[in-house]
Amino acid sequence: MNKVLKIIKKFYLDSRYFSFHLAMLHFQETLSRYTPYKMAVNAHLKKDEIILNYLRKRYPVDFVRGKQNDRVDDSKIWVFWYQGKSAMPEVVRTTFNSIIENSNNHEVVLLTGQNVGKYIDIPIVIQEKVENKSVTLTEYSDIIRACILARYGGLWLDATVLVTRLIPDEIFKKSFFTIKNLEDERDPLFYISVSHLRWTTYVMGGKANNELFLYLADALVKYNSDESALIDYLLLDYFIEIGYEKIPFFKKSLDELSVSNSEKEELVLRMNATFPDSKTQRLLKSDTYMFKLTYKVKKNKSIKSLTNYDLLNRHLFLNVYRNEEN
Repeated sequence: MNKVLKIIKKFYLDSRYFSFHLAMLHFQETLSRYTPYKMAVNAHLKKDEIILNYLRKRYPVDFVRGKQNDRVDDSKIWVFWYQGKSAMPEVVRTTFNSIIENSNNHEVVLLTGQNVGKYIDIPIVIQEKVENKSVTLTEYSDIIRACILARYGGLWLDATVLVTRLIPDEIFKKSFFTIKNLEDERDPLFYISVSHLRWTTYVMGGKANNELFLYLADALVKYNSDESALIDYLLLDYFIEIGYEKIPFFKKSLDELSVSNSEKEELVLRMNATFPDSKTQRLLKSDTYMFKLTYKVKKNKSIKSLTNYDLLNRHLFLNVYRNEEN
């Protein structure tokens, strides 16, 4: 019932604050996610067009401020979990520990609801909206991500990213870094995001005072301060697309970035696989070393054997599979 109410609420907010057309497209997208119905390619593209036109007009690139910080350290790894480490679900604790273990001597900073104010200034209006839940923690995380990278640089990793090998030092030397994959229209992930596989927001980094990060920080703060509804849950991706269109430095950086971690979304599909799982073993030996996982997985109760999900919950996953190789 909660899911139905959320769908109805989203349709109402879209219709009231944006357009009935966008409300219908978002409804089709929801049907595509939860039913056999498949949203047409042109419908995905139309949705992107409507959202981008709305944002281009109200949040142009030319309104951004100048540098935010002259003394920076671009080598930190930033992770955010609002409630703090002690409140992390076990799977998240496993992924967070994997980030620390494979940080390659880079400092890992865990940002929380309590300490984020030590690093960046969050407007009172945003804080109040987070408290009354009109801005979700996902939206808040996007704001913090952009503001942290704009001010300090470094590498942002979502807390649910499993890192299986040392993070290469060369990443921290780049003006911009993300996981970029081939733009393959046959990939089921190609049309569900305006990124079209060119970037991921859960792995993103670069130098402080980067024009893209400055734009993202200002645009997200202004949007969440002024607007009454979220136009799309992938708002950050739409602002990145506008940055790609309007910021030559960023376009050049992204175009020149090498493809990496092409199987980043595959391991999450093996959460209920029983150990030892040959597909999991292959993934862990592949060129991919950053995998996006989720803690929102229900174990298949019909499976009595030990699963990848069990191993992740018990903080044994990487060690057990490494031992299996030997």
